[in-house]
Amino acid sequence: MVILGLWLLRVGIHLHENPPAPASSLFADSSRAFGIAALVIGVGVLPVGLLVGRRVVRGHRAARLRTLHRSLALWCLGALALHVTALAGATALHPSIVRLVVPFAWRYHALATALGVLGAWVVAVLGLSYYQRRRIGVGRWRVAHRLIVLGLVLGVVHTIGGG
Repeated sequence: MVILGLWLLRVGIHLHENPPAPASSLFADSSRAFGIAALVIGVGVLPVGLLVGRRVVRGHRAARLRTLHRSLALWCLGALALHVTALAGATALHPSIVRLVVPFAWRYHALATALGVLGAWVVAVLGLSYYQRRRIGVGRWRVAHRLIVLGLVLGVVHTIGGG
């Protein structure tokens, strides 16, 4: 709730400066909504993953939680993809593919945006690494998978920083 309040305060400050074109505003607002959804789902999936990973829950419940964890993680990645895709349509911000996927390529809230791009890459690569865990090695994968928290922290900083 604190993050949402800070975000609303930040957005409210910028609402009255040079309003963007209506279509661009729609894309920017949609992107913001998808970004917040990705962050909320991502943070929500953590406790489920911890319950399964730490073997707090076993048996049938663990299997259900594992399925829930994978499903929520995929929803998070989907919302993240929609966040970036919708942002591409926010023409008032002058996005480009490079600016959307390369950290520090966009001067718009440069640090916050760069941290968001880095966080998105961390979450996407480490989240999807689940499907390659046998190839990577389950032990190494588990260690790397824990770094998803870093990606989510970068997403929080990105949100607060107005990225």
